[in-house]
Amino acid sequence: MTNRSGTFAAIAIGAVVSFPSFAGDLTPPAGPVAPTMKTLVEVEPRTVINPTNTPGDADSVFRIASSGSYYLVGNVSVPTGKSGIEIAANDVTIDLNGFAIRGISLLSLHGITGESAGLQNTRISNGVIRGVGMRGIYLDESRSGRLDNVRVSDCMDSGFRFGSDFVISDCVAIGNGINGFSAEDGHAVFERCAASENDQTGILGGSYSTLSGCVAQLNGSNGISVSFGSIVRGCVSESNGNHGFSAIASVLVECSALLNTSNGYLLTNTAVANCIAYSQFGNGMAASGGCYLLNNVCEVNGLVAGAGILVTGRANRIEGNVSANADVGIDIDGTGNLILRNAAEGNNINYSIVASNRYGPIIDVTALGAAPANGNAAPGTLLTSDPWANFAY
Repeated sequence: MTNRSGTFAAIAIGAVVSFPSFAGDLTPPAGPVAPTMKTLVEVEPRTVINPTNTPGDADSVFRIASSGSYYLVGNVSVPTGKSGIEIAANDVTIDLNGFAIRGISLLSLHGITGESAGLQNTRISNGVIRGVGMRGIYLDESRSGRLDNVRVSDCMDSGFRFGSDFVISDCVAIGNGINGFSAEDGHAVFERCAASENDQTGILGGSYSTLSGCVAQLNGSNGISVSFGSIVRGCVSESNGNHGFSAIASVLVECSALLNTSNGYLLTNTAVANCIAYSQFGNGMAASGGCYLLNNVCEVNGLVAGAGILVTGRANRIEGNVSANADVGIDIDGTGNLILRNAAEGNNINYSIVASNRYGPIIDVTALGAAPANGNAAPGTLLTSDPWANFAY
């Protein structure tokens, strides 16, 4: 009988013996040994904000004096007479890293501020500023900055106040003592920002600004205010203490105003298209001079007193709008205006137009009894073929 276990053992030993050795040379090469790992600077090229790297001064907890990228590693408490972080250089990026800058005294200054006029290229992101004695972020005389994903609340002054050419995205301002956002120098871009329960205006966009996807609610004065060359698209303004939107020489598209204490839209030399005004205590839309109101819906406005659309000035074009369930549907108190293709329904007075205006015929289609339609053809029941006709129904 064959001894198989002995045979296998012999084969295994032979195989091991037959393999050559692959061990490397144990003698190190001549010269100094070069590092094989990254340095700490290469792993994290940014600078920690702390007393060693960014020592403060008489009016700041931390002061950034050189250009570069900085980040927090903990919360910052702001005492009396100081700001949390003071920026004293151009080209500074600050990552709050999810931490908070918190005022611990009503006599503290700003959360983050710029030391001097003319700072450029400041970027601040990813954190919270709360309860400081003045403004959350104060870069009033700075230019060319960006603010991303920052929440500012319960500051005694405005939440955000900054200079021109800023981009502000995904930021929130809640419960601040003046405005939520203030871009009084204009040239700002707001994207998906929210302003709530601030004592005055939610978002003050200034001139030549754009706003998209923003929300303003429960602010003490206007929800959103812009002027001169601004564009507002897809924004909501609800339950504010004055006007939902206030605009001068601007364009508003696809916006909604709801339950504001005064007008849904207060307009001068402004184009408004495809917008909603619902349940304002005052007028749905109030236009002075040089406005174009096109294809808007104004419903249940004038909860205290007011019209769906009120025009007080001249050179306005009011076209293709629907106004329903107000005291007056379309109220034209100014002269030299053009009123075309509108529909007014269920108002106490559907149309009130003073002399010296031009308008398409107003067709009364309130009467019941029009024939039903069932099938592929039916005669019209509009009582006119005039393409500029306005309808009361």
